[in-house]
Amino acid sequence: MRSDIADQTFFDELFRENYGKITGALIRKFGPDRLDLIESSIQEAFLKAIQLWPNKGFPDQPVNWLIRVASNFALDNLRGQARLERISEDLPDEVVDRPAAYFSDEVSDDDLRMLFLCCHPDLSSESQIALLLKAACGLSVKEIARAFLSTEEAVAQRLVRAKQKIRERKIMFELPFGAELVQRLEIVALSLYLLFNEGYSASEGRDLVRPGLCEEAIHLTRRLVLHPLGKLPKIHALLALMLFHRARIGTRTDPHGNLLLLKDQDRSRWDKKILQEGAEQLALAMEHGELSKYHLEAGIAALHVFAPSWEETDWAQITSYYEMLEKISPSPVVTLNRIAATLLGQGPERALIELRKSEGTLAGLNYYLYPAIAAEIFWRTGDRAEAEKRYASALRLAGTNAEKVFLASKLREVRKSHSWDGRKTPAKEE
Repeated sequence: MRSDIADQTFFDELFRENYGKITGALIRKFGPDRLDLIESSIQEAFLKAIQLWPNKGFPDQPVNWLIRVASNFALDNLRGQARLERISEDLPDEVVDRPAAYFSDEVSDDDLRMLFLCCHPDLSSESQIALLLKAACGLSVKEIARAFLSTEEAVAQRLVRAKQKIRERKIMFELPFGAELVQRLEIVALSLYLLFNEGYSASEGRDLVRPGLCEEAIHLTRRLVLHPLGKLPKIHALLALMLFHRARIGTRTDPHGNLLLLKDQDRSRWDKKILQEGAEQLALAMEHGELSKYHLEAGIAALHVFAPSWEETDWAQITSYYEMLEKISPSPVVTLNRIAATLLGQGPERALIELRKSEGTLAGLNYYLYPAIAAEIFWRTGDRAEAEKRYASALRLAGTNAEKVFLASKLREVRKSHSWDGRKTPAKEE
């Protein structure tokens, strides 16, 4: 029995680590066309567990308990709709029915299977990722919207359309073989990347970091890179990128939960063992001369974590990597990061020029770091009024308490720098 654990953290980790496995079990039983029913049944099962387990004791096999209870909720719902009699003949006796054997190019791992199953080619790539993050990883619509830098409404509509297409075209979630598996690998890798990002910088809530999501993304990526299908340079690079960030995750906030910038983090507390594993994965990624977005991002992360100090960071090389990244995988976020690197490496005047040149690319970016970085640039070039305006915008867009507290302090600092009659004072040296 697991009666020794009765806090919310246990349930959060249980949910994150096993949501895909439970969803996959219910999909095999009820079919992919009943995803809405499956998702609501899983939620009901977890709510019942939260109510019962702390008082009556934890089951020896929590996941099996949740699968069984979620299945019962789904069956009760179908009975209420007077449809049970029509589908009952198609239901297997056992919920979990793992096939006995797999070929070397198949995915036998339950969690990895669920990732590949969501990436059906009849769905758009955006729908595949949204469905994977929702059905396989258990992210909320708001969390997925943050991953896409989109709105909740847009993501909700995307999920509705994906589920509708599954029903209308009677799409089944059979696992493909060979070449089709390889085609789906790109979406799986991107989804794991987005899952890690949501954990590393949460979209909302009290905590800036959600280590459980980061660990789950690393856990799945480790398993993927050990599979013959996933032994590819870009997957090694993806794992290296995650590990470099994971190594310093405990230093991103102070003991009170306040955000600490990279320059203020205690480098002696970075996890040396994880950094070493990341370096080994990056070395494997570089063996075949391939260059992907994950290679470049891992290279940028490596320059940060292996720099002896903040002052000795190679900003010129980091800026160069971002320029290369803009060519092979352009996005407003990449452009924004290049401008931030320019600010730190070449100064605010040059960064302001780059910001002005990129306004078209950055327009519409619903991300707090855009106005925050712009604010820092304007502040350092002496335009305190524009800096105040941009920091206020960043504060409105921030999702976590740590981000809000940090930006509020920056906004107060800018406002204090004004003279009593509103005239600008000289920019301070930083």
